[in-house]
Amino acid sequence: MNKLLKTAFVLCFFLIAFSVGAVAPKAHAQIASGAIGNTILSWSLEENGDVIIRTSNEAEKNYIPDYPINSTADFRQYKDQIKRVVWKRGVSVTSIGERAFEDCVNLESMEIPADVASVGAYAFQGCTSLASVTFSSDKYTVFSAATEISIGNRAFGNCPALGTVSMQNTVTSVSSTAFTGSDNVKIHVPDYNGAAARAVSNATHFYVGSDTAWGIRYYGDVLNLRKYTGTAASASLPAYVTAIYSDTAFTGSALKALTVTDSLASVGAYQGFGYAE
Repeated sequence: MNKLLKTAFVLCFFLIAFSVGAVAPKAHAQIASGAIGNTILSWSLEENGDVIIRTSNEAEKNYIPDYPINSTADFRQYKDQIKRVVWKRGVSVTSIGERAFEDCVNLESMEIPADVASVGAYAFQGCTSLASVTFSSDKYTVFSAATEISIGNRAFGNCPALGTVSMQNTVTSVSSTAFTGSDNVKIHVPDYNGAAARAVSNATHFYVGSDTAWGIRYYGDVLNLRKYTGTAASASLPAYVTAIYSDTAFTGSALKALTVTDSLASVGAYQGFGYAE
């Protein structure tokens, strides 16, 4: 009996080991690697399209430098192969420089680390496959998150696939051209009355928290409905929206009935419904 038990135990051990080995993630071959400018950062490109950013000193802050137009320096020589940027834990990046990822046409998503304080002009311009951008609240380093974040001219310009940008309240300055040519973008901010909402409003309409159907903008202290993107035939206007003054706010929507509150103080000449279908 003991011999049988021992045999069964050995078989179970090998079955478990085999199962664990079977689901282990496949390692991807490295295509190329190198330093990032004159910084302490380095990069490597894997065959699955991941660019991995590392640091040689986790106790030191650094940055992704500016690049001239059409640069092929560093990872940019493989810009057509980049699908994702992976920040290794311990990397502290305070800025993403001008044109750093410009024309990375296969870049699909981007997470901006919490300690990034600025995204330079044209940083992601022409990233035609870029579908989502997240300004992360997660900490990658021992350093504090940036308390103010700025986004430069056309930083996310001409990104037609860009659907969702999730921002933190620490975004305080957004260029009016930051999203030029990215016509499908929906920018989400946590608080409609925060600095991020006002900053984003300088560039485009934005959506608040879970109210994903209501695209609004600030005009002075007035929150004006710019675009309804919901799919419901009837809806209730959020109480924080105090004006509708866009003749295309409901164009193309299925909305037939809108419930409003006393907070709605102003309705434009077309009553906001424009050419609604």
